[in-house]
Amino acid sequence: MNLSEREREVLRLLDQGKTNREIARILHIIEGTIRNYISRILSELGVSDRTQSAL
Repeated sequence: MNLSEREREVLRLLDQGKTNREIARILHIIEGTIRNYISRILSELGVSDRTQSAL
């Protein structure tokens, strides 16, 4: 798995059940950027949704 540090940080927050809005607030970035990170993470992990990324 070749995730950046920021992507790993987003993944940790996803695993904690945070919403995109909550993650954006915590990381001080916009929700659109979070959606981009999540798309990249899901692609890298080879899964189709957030729930699968936590498994």
